[in-house]
Amino acid sequence: MQAFIDLDHQILLDEILMLMLPTGIIYAYYALPDMWDSLYGALFAGGLMLLIFLLSRGGMGAGDVKLSFVLGVWLGFKASIVCLMLAFVFGGIIGVLLLASGIKQRKDPIPFGPFLCIGAYIALLFSPYLIYFYWNLFV
Repeated sequence: MQAFIDLDHQILLDEILMLMLPTGIIYAYYALPDMWDSLYGALFAGGLMLLIFLLSRGGMGAGDVKLSFVLGVWLGFKASIVCLMLAFVFGGIIGVLLLASGIKQRKDPIPFGPFLCIGAYIALLFSPYLIYFYWNLFV
């Protein structure tokens, strides 16, 4: 739902994020190996996006930082890495295509929330396989 709201209105609702946070904690308690993994994922994803938010001076929204933090709770550390990598890759590809086609101009905002949601969905389902595949490429 957040992805579609961000596409239409370029805003990520705090009300939905505040509902996702406790449900993510409950999910992490039952599904992840330990609760520390959930905390590490939240700190990594939220911290990285906060750093990008601060360095970009408005190029990334605060809602993306909050969404990344909540997704880190849901996914844990390793899957958060996969989520962010996929979001950056998909966002970059779509951004280049939108610029090349003339649909968007260089200064036009492109919502990043949908790419985070797509990355989280894929990471939730396939992160062990993607980590194994990626690791075997280089080792």
